[in-house]
Amino acid sequence: MTFPVEHLDQIDSTNTEAMRRIAKGETGPLWLVADRQTAGKGRSGRSWTSEPGNFYGSLILPLECPRDVAAQVSLIVGIAVVDALAEVAGGPVDGLRLKWPNDVLIGTAKLAGILTESTVAPQSGRLIVVPGIGINLANPPRLLGRATASLNANGKSIPPAALVAPLSHWLQHWLRLWSHGETFEVVKDAWQTRAGRPGEAITVNIESGLVAGTYRGLDGAGALLMRVEDGTERRVTFGDVMLAREQTAEPS
Repeated sequence: MTFPVEHLDQIDSTNTEAMRRIAKGETGPLWLVADRQTAGKGRSGRSWTSEPGNFYGSLILPLECPRDVAAQVSLIVGIAVVDALAEVAGGPVDGLRLKWPNDVLIGTAKLAGILTESTVAPQSGRLIVVPGIGINLANPPRLLGRATASLNANGKSIPPAALVAPLSHWLQHWLRLWSHGETFEVVKDAWQTRAGRPGEAITVNIESGLVAGTYRGLDGAGALLMRVEDGTERRVTFGDVMLAREQTAEPS
């Protein structure tokens, strides 16, 4: 079984369109998948360049859990993206990995981004989460200060339409295991096995400034754990993470 899919030739942003649909009464589940976005959205208000041949989709997903627990869906989506890409590529993609909180990388270059938004259905009051996913299948966009990757440049040619069913399958699989947050530990372990190794040097840009340290994994709620330079452990719930090797990377 897959989630229902609506294909759009062009839209400003699949996430923006999803929010419009919810305001009009749509409760999902429903995929909105577009060939092109004219105003794609990234995290923290950044724009997401929508190159042709890439995947752009948002899932309208009703949930029965508190809003803070629903934030874990971003981690679930990351796992599902890695698993779906491995499936359609016919095996693991060299260097494919996750970076907290919402990036999929090949090595240290960004392959995919995940923007998860949430709202409450106006008619029912039900919580609805909208994970938006952009995956560089054919063409890597130019991002200021960030190296980017595409599957095509790594020897894997995959049309966007081929991703919808595998993404639905793996999302449903991991959402079932997650059980609305009751068994997050399973998701946590799966995410960590697809991410970097503990001890990897990272820098986190948080509200108070840059914090340098080493990656220590996730806590029981999905927050990032890092060991800072004075040897203490810090819990991060929001911020941009940069790997040590990313800090000298140039856009490609």
